[in-house]
Amino acid sequence: MAKWVLKMAVMLLLVGLVWAPVGAAATPTRSQQSSDHKLSWQDRRFMRQAAQAGLFEVNKSELALDRSDNRHVRQFAAQMIRDHTKANQELKQLAASREVRLPRRPNAHQRMIIRRLARLSGKHFDCAYMAVQVRAHLQAIAIFRREVRHGHDPAVKAYAAKTLPVLRMHLRMARHTLRQLDCC
Repeated sequence: MAKWVLKMAVMLLLVGLVWAPVGAAATPTRSQQSSDHKLSWQDRRFMRQAAQAGLFEVNKSELALDRSDNRHVRQFAAQMIRDHTKANQELKQLAASREVRLPRRPNAHQRMIIRRLARLSGKHFDCAYMAVQVRAHLQAIAIFRREVRHGHDPAVKAYAAKTLPVLRMHLRMARHTLRQLDCC
């Protein structure tokens, strides 16, 4: 019996030594905890993706105000700047309350799209900008829907749910404006 107890103690000690590094590595450090306010990876990823999508919207819409002469495209771009600037500010406040650092610019792919749009002018620009708007809003809607369905933090989910109808309205507006341009 004493031999069995000794064997179990040695096994538990070995298991503890084997698992200790894994457990220590899996446990976030104090700086990691404070930087992400104990949010799930889903919520953190959503906030970062939403920030980049919002910045992308504002940047390409500012370009549209500079490049386009079409009244409908310019009205759409101005609406995007207003709505996405407001949503970006709300997201910044939410992220600050959760101690999450948000990206300060669109991702590399989004920046490449903006550079390509900047090379265009006239109807070519208008059609390309509106086509990009349709695709970008489809992607944003998917990101926000995923957060509403699978997010964990109630405030982050509420932000996504509140913003989703605005994104759907933008998608309808983008499709309508693209049809008005008769780009085909």
